[in-house]
Amino acid sequence: MSEIIIECMRRLDQSLGYVEQAVNKLSTEEIWFRPKSKMNAIGNLCLHIAGSEYQHLVSGIGNKSIERDRPNEFLTRGGYSSQELLQYMLKVREESRSVVGNLTKADLEQEFTISFPERAGM
Repeated sequence: MSEIIIECMRRLDQSLGYVEQAVNKLSTEEIWFRPKSKMNAIGNLCLHIAGSEYQHLVSGIGNKSIERDRPNEFLTRGGYSSQELLQYMLKVREESRSVVGNLTKADLEQEFTISFPERAGM
């Protein structure tokens, strides 16, 4: 594995670790709290981060089908505990790690186009 891939994954894991530490300190109610109706809750941001990572790394580079409902990431008002959100984010990270870990030098020199099909209805 190249040094750049190792460093990128280290930074992604470090950032996810910060999210995990913060989320573990909050109750489910706090995760879904919105100070104002038009603001996002922490839970929405977790769904969005995982959705973006999946779309760019797993789908865009790994060529797997896009499994994302971007508008719903922001419309969701609950239904997931803090642990369920973290498990989802960790699952996406493992899928990303699998894709990125298998990239070759040639892959790193290739240009990728990331599709944004969910924007069609916006």
